[in-house]
Amino acid sequence: MKNTFEEFGRIRAKSGAGDNYITNINEIETDGFGPTLNIVWLYPDIMCLHGGRGDMMALLRVATLMNISVKITRVNSLREKIPFEWADLILLGSGDMKCVPDIVEALKAQMGGDAGVQPGADASADAPADSLLGFIAKGGTFLAIGSSGAALGRDYDLTDGSRHTGLEILGMDMKYRDLVYGDDVWMHVLETSSATAESPLGGVEIVGNQIMVADVTLLDGQEPFAKVKYGRGNCGDGVEGARVGNVIYTSCVGPALVKNPRLAEALLVNAIEATGAYGSGDDAGAAGSGAKTIHYDPLKDADIEVELQALEELKNFINSKI
Repeated sequence: MKNTFEEFGRIRAKSGAGDNYITNINEIETDGFGPTLNIVWLYPDIMCLHGGRGDMMALLRVATLMNISVKITRVNSLREKIPFEWADLILLGSGDMKCVPDIVEALKAQMGGDAGVQPGADASADAPADSLLGFIAKGGTFLAIGSSGAALGRDYDLTDGSRHTGLEILGMDMKYRDLVYGDDVWMHVLETSSATAESPLGGVEIVGNQIMVADVTLLDGQEPFAKVKYGRGNCGDGVEGARVGNVIYTSCVGPALVKNPRLAEALLVNAIEATGAYGSGDDAGAAGSGAKTIHYDPLKDADIEVELQALEELKNFINSKI
C-alpha cells in the first residue's frame, strides 16, 4: 500500500520547485481491492485556499483505511475536458471569488444543457453522459467548498460591486460582506428530500471553521446542507450550505475533511452508493445490472483516534463560548 502522505509530499515538493510535470500530474492511486472509485479534483491550482489540498489528502487516506481503490484525476486548466462520464465524485475547493466567473464559463461550456436546470429535472436526464448535467443525472456526488459554491448558485457579487450569475444548479445567492467573518462552526448534516434514498451523509457531525467574504441566502424551496449548533452558517439563520440530491455546497473549511474523517467516509460511501456501485458485507454485489461493485470496510475509530480526540477538544472549546 502506498504511503499517501509521502506521495502528496513528493508532489508538493516538486510543484514548489516549479516542476510542471508534477504540478500537472494526472493520476494518484491507492492499492485497495476491487474496481476503483473515480474522483475528479477540479482546478486545484486555481481554487487553492484554506488548505484545500488537505481535503483531497483526507479522502485518499480515508479511502485507503476503508480498503477502497481510488483513482484521482486532476483537472488543472479551465480549457481541459472534465471526465464527467468517468467520475463518481468531484471536489471543487475554496479559492478567490474573483476566479469564480472564469470557472462558471468553463463549466457552462461543459454543462450539457441550459443553465438553471435543477438536478433531477427532466432536462438533466437527457443530458450527454460526458457533461455536468449528465454527471448529476447519474447521481454523481459534487462537493463545492467555500467560495467555489458561488459557481453553482444563482447570483453573486465581487468586491468591485459587479453582479454575476452562476450555473443556477443550487438555489442560492451570495452577497459580499463589508467585513470578513471568521469563527468556528459546529453542525450536523440534514437529510434531503431530493435524495432518492436515505443518504450516508444524513446526521454526520461536522466541526470546522468559517472564513466568509459573502453571506449566503437560500431561495424558496432550496434545502440547506446542515443545521448549525454553533457558528454563523449561511447568514446567521441557523442553517449552513445548500444541497440538491448529491450536489453539495458548504462553507466549512479547516480543512473540513481533515478535521472530520467521518464526513470523508460518508462522502466516499455516498459516491459509491449513488452511482450504482454498492457497499460491503451482505449488500455487496446488490447494484443494478452493469454497475461496478466497490467493496469497502467501515472506518474504524482506532484508525482515526487522533482526529476524534482533536474534535472533542474543539467541541469543548466551542462549548465554552456558547
